[in-house]
Amino acid sequence: MAKPCDDLSEVAQRLTSEAFQRLDRLRGRVEAARISFIIIGPAVGILLGLWVARGLHHTISEISVTLRGASGDLDQQIGLVEVHPTDELNGLPALQQQVQAVSGRIKQVVTELQRTRREAVRAERLAAVGELATGVAHELRNPLTSVKLLIQAVQRNQAAATPDAERLRVVEQEVARMETTIRELLDFARPPKLRRVRHNVRDTLRRALTLVASRAQQGHVVIEEQLGCVPAPVDADPEQLDQVFVNLLLNAIEAMTGGGTLHVAIDRGANSSDRLLRIVFRDTGTGISDEVMSRLFEPFVTSKERGIGLGLAISRRIMQEHGGSLTASNPPPGGAMFVVEVPLAEAGEQGGLTGSDSPTSHRASETFFEQTVEAARH
Repeated sequence: MAKPCDDLSEVAQRLTSEAFQRLDRLRGRVEAARISFIIIGPAVGILLGLWVARGLHHTISEISVTLRGASGDLDQQIGLVEVHPTDELNGLPALQQQVQAVSGRIKQVVTELQRTRREAVRAERLAAVGELATGVAHELRNPLTSVKLLIQAVQRNQAAATPDAERLRVVEQEVARMETTIRELLDFARPPKLRRVRHNVRDTLRRALTLVASRAQQGHVVIEEQLGCVPAPVDADPEQLDQVFVNLLLNAIEAMTGGGTLHVAIDRGANSSDRLLRIVFRDTGTGISDEVMSRLFEPFVTSKERGIGLGLAISRRIMQEHGGSLTASNPPPGGAMFVVEVPLAEAGEQGGLTGSDSPTSHRASETFFEQTVEAARH
């Protein structure tokens, strides 16, 4: 019995020894693998990161080149996406900000292109309408002049209180209204040449106020003036400025059908470096509807029952030709406000303030006013 037991003991010891040997070899392999991973893993991670970063930089470079090409095609700078070595910590947030900025700029450029395209299409249509209007106006002007002369000749031979004289007066007023429409069509299609004269725009505005005073009184409109006393020299065409002022004043008076108050003020601005003179026309009427406001300065847009809607379009074009502007708004608590901006004359320029009080300017203004009032009444 002792011998078999000894044999079993030896076998058990041998198996146990082999098991411990295998366990030691396994532990060695695991330790070697752990050490290898600790040493090689970071290196592999760094290499992989460099590879990804290189690919990302290449992609961003392609985007940058594409954006530069797009900027050249659009003739505008739409921005670039750049990555700098110093932005390692904040690189991704900075990159995101750049991408958002470029995306916003692209949307802005697309919007501008769409607006420019719409304006080009509108300009083509208006050019065609202008050519047609010019032809029609020329065809109508001469016959209307003949009709007007004949009516005036008959009126001289008629008693003033007869029914026929009243009918002739109505016909003459309608002819005057048609002449005003024709004149507006011609002014729109073929703008008169700008004749700049250095003058005090305050005098031009006062003359326009004098011309519409009777019309305001008839409409129970009180005009409040805040024109100041300091000269406001401008290099502009006094006749065209007078046309703008009279048009805005009459529009404001007509907007207050039940009477109201029209505020007219000159604002030179608190900043002496501001070379724009602002003339404000504010009424207490019903204001401008949202539908009309969006297209207010487009030709042939009007809220009046009569009229062809060229007055404001011509007025804005006149101000733009002078280097100024004409804007409209509905300020609280109500009514409409128009703001005319015109550049002031340079302080160092020589010459007196002329042109606004000349007889020629007075005659032209009175003629324009008479035609405009006749059109407004009828």
